[in-house]
Amino acid sequence: METLELVKKSKQKKHEEPELAEFSVFSLCVEVAMLIFSCFMAYFLIMRAIGLHEVFMLRYLNALFLIAGISVAIYSYKTHMKDVVNYKKGLQMGTFITLMAVIPFAVFIFLYLNIDDGFLILVEKDVQLREFVSPITVACFICLEGVCSGSIITFIVMQYFKKNEKKLN
Repeated sequence: METLELVKKSKQKKHEEPELAEFSVFSLCVEVAMLIFSCFMAYFLIMRAIGLHEVFMLRYLNALFLIAGISVAIYSYKTHMKDVVNYKKGLQMGTFITLMAVIPFAVFIFLYLNIDDGFLILVEKDVQLREFVSPITVACFICLEGVCSGSIITFIVMQYFKKNEKKLN
């Protein structure tokens, strides 16, 4: 009899909406950031496998992963907070997500460039300051590029959510 009551209670809890106290912005940001990081790695490895890693312009498609991830995180935050998006909190979330996705990817590229010298030589051909190209400088450039693009993307996404919030009022 007690088992039956426990099963009924667990089913009831599943159908209830999560309370705001249970919602963790930190865990949301970490989950989204790890998903973006996984997409970065998968995209890079797929491009490497099919031979398109030599086309450096394709790296800008990584911005699509950032746009999608940051948008989903802020939208999820908005729905859990009953359609109220604090502008500063949204910017903080986007920056945190960007850092948590880009820094591990830069470390991955650093390790990859230490293993694959041919790819480092390919990168050197595309850069004007060839004497400064090393795995660490490439990783630092990826961090800089990713953080800058993530900041711009976060700002744009927050403009969208701010715009929608004004329409509701």
